[in-house]
Amino acid sequence: MRPEARNPLAASPNREHRRRLLIEAAREVLLRDGFAACTARAIAAASPLTKSAIHYYFEDVEEIVDAAMLELSEAFFAHVAESTSEIADPEERFWAALRTYLQPFQEHRPVTVLWFEYWSDRARRGRTEVVERIHAGIQRLFGELLEEAGVSHAQTAAHAVVSWVLGTVLQQTVRPVSFEALRAELEPLFSRTGPVRASRVRSSSQTRGKPSRAVARESDGVLRSVPKT
Repeated sequence: MRPEARNPLAASPNREHRRRLLIEAAREVLLRDGFAACTARAIAAASPLTKSAIHYYFEDVEEIVDAAMLELSEAFFAHVAESTSEIADPEERFWAALRTYLQPFQEHRPVTVLWFEYWSDRARRGRTEVVERIHAGIQRLFGELLEEAGVSHAQTAAHAVVSWVLGTVLQQTVRPVSFEALRAELEPLFSRTGPVRASRVRSSSQTRGKPSRAVARESDGVLRSVPKT
């Protein structure tokens, strides 16, 4: 890093403009060619700047990719939220958001590959801050929808839903199933049959010694478990 070269330009509109050009170029490359193809050379070729500009305006190419993936995620979350804006029933808003969220992964396999290659690479490098922010954004999105739908312990439920979603996205690239079949797996989320006590569920699992399903949450909404993928 060369702070003495960058700090004088920290508040420069021109600097921010050039950073944006590089981030937007990285977004273009990621969506068009995939994660592995998003190199410094490819980013520079997709922008009006030179390759040397990358190391002047950013720490490294990984910083640009992180910024691009975060922006792509935030834009996608906004799109999912917008898709529910005209739906009055809060429970149906949740299902509409879930359908919209899964759709691009179902219809465009390269999108799934992009996200999982990025997440795997960052886990391998121990560079997970942006991945964690993206994951938190997914959970916040579904947590708000579940809360609006009156599901108790909505954030706890959202954690289980996000785990299910991540597994489902990967599963859909190998063995696609209809949204109706996927919806049936989560329908117990909105069941009104009464509470399930966590202590009883844990005790039962420990007694059997072989829990076949992952306990997701206990509430009067009754999501007894989320099937493992």
